Amino acid sequence: MGVLAIPACERELPSEFPDLGDPIALPIVPVPRTRDQLLAEWLPLPSDAVRVEYEVSGPSKLAGTMEILCKPGGYHRQSWSVEFEIEQRTETIEGMIIGTPDVIWTNATDGEAAFEGRPLGRLGAALFELPIERQRTIVAQVAARSAALAQARREHPGAVAEIEGQTCSVTSVAGQTICVWEEAGLVLDYAGESFHVRATEIDVEPHVDASAFVIPNPSGERFAKSPAAAVEAAKEAHALLREFAEGNFEAMAKTLRSGPEVPLALAPRAD
Repeated sequence: MGVLAIPACERELPSEFPDLGDPIALPIVPVPRTRDQLLAEWLPLPSDAVRVEYEVSGPSKLAGTMEILCKPGGYHRQSWSVEFEIEQRTETIEGMIIGTPDVIWTNATDGEAAFEGRPLGRLGAALFELPIERQRTIVAQVAARSAALAQARREHPGAVAEIEGQTCSVTSVAGQTICVWEEAGLVLDYAGESFHVRATEIDVEPHVDASAFVIPNPSGERFAKSPAAAVEAAKEAHALLREFAEGNFEAMAKTLRSGPEVPLALAPRAD
């Protein structure tokens, strides 16, 4: 048994899209006052929170559900419970992932909880360590690239589908089909050889508990704030901000995704 990951919620821009690497007139936009305000602007959602329920299916009578809860600023929580048959018995796999701007905590049935640092929190804090003119340039570059990408998608939508009332962009590659709700950065449908995940309910006004994005194990907080992790995160943050200041769209696209990097599902595999 193990974890099977849906490919990341990013796709190459079609060739007919304008070259987003060309110089773009920078808008005049205010610099947010706090890290949280900045990240909420850089990692937005269509509403204050989004919850998506999924149905999971696949070989070996794989069946179950998954839920993703997100809020602006890089916060997300995924939980899943699936069953499958193996050697005439039924196995159950459950797990959860919680992501904050600073850390991703993963806990699954067949493995110990794991922590992975994220640069988003430090990225937001690092911006305010720069001279104000540099801050303005970076914020303007991100706003300009976001506007250019939104315009490109409107003018060249490519293949699209509608799932639970939301339009998503369809991409097929290497025997896998993915439908991404671009405004939320969430995969609404994924079909591959190992499993199929499809959204069955989308709530753009969900109730969000205060503890929804709290890491259950406090060691995650220690990891996020350890000296070694802080130094490494600071280096990465300042390197990314240099790329942002130069208008590097690829760096922005890889770093600034509203939804989780990958909607995960668990499926059986041979040990």
